[in-house]
Amino acid sequence: MSEKMKNLLEKFNAAMEKVKEAKNEILKPLREALLEEFNAAFERNPDVLAFRWTQYTPYFNDGAPCVFQVNYDGEYLNKGELNDHDSIDQYLDDGEWEYGGDGPNVGSLPAELLEAMFGEGRIIIVRGEKDFRVEEYNHD
Repeated sequence: MSEKMKNLLEKFNAAMEKVKEAKNEILKPLREALLEEFNAAFERNPDVLAFRWTQYTPYFNDGAPCVFQVNYDGEYLNKGELNDHDSIDQYLDDGEWEYGGDGPNVGSLPAELLEAMFGEGRIIIVRGEKDFRVEEYNHD
């Protein structure tokens, strides 16, 4: 690789790092505001342990363009059977999730914002103050 190309790549990498830092700086107050919204949902629903949603770009959309989407159907997990499990994490994995809760209105948020905050192909579980659990999600 030529010296000129190496220098340009170094500049590119430095610029991309600055973009990443700027993005994180912009997202920080948005993330804090989002947590406030979730905390309000938990206050309205004291028996709820967690809310969750998925977000991804589908592989196939019956001929329509495949675009990133957020899928939230009011999915929630009650605290009810928590004591029957070894840990909260086990309950989040094995508990019976219900639909239709009075949770946060995730669907009203711009999909671009949630994609920037949490990424593509993710399941996001919110359980209480400042606690997001973000995992890869396979939507096959």
